[in-house]
Amino acid sequence: MLLEKLKSNTTINAQEIAKLVELTSNTQNNIEALVKLNAETAANVVDKANLAYSKSKVIF
Repeated sequence: MLLEKLKSNTTINAQEIAKLVELTSNTQNNIEALVKLNAETAANVVDKANLAYSKSKVIF
């Protein structure tokens, strides 16, 4: 297994390196998607809170 090779400092071949590059790229893309989703969710929550605050001010 590739992880075992890396842990034991065993030399890996070009195909395994390419697979690592692909996995790293996929991981980075997933992290970026999560950061974007988090930012969008936070913005939505802030918008809802501001709307609720505005409605409360009108009631008072």
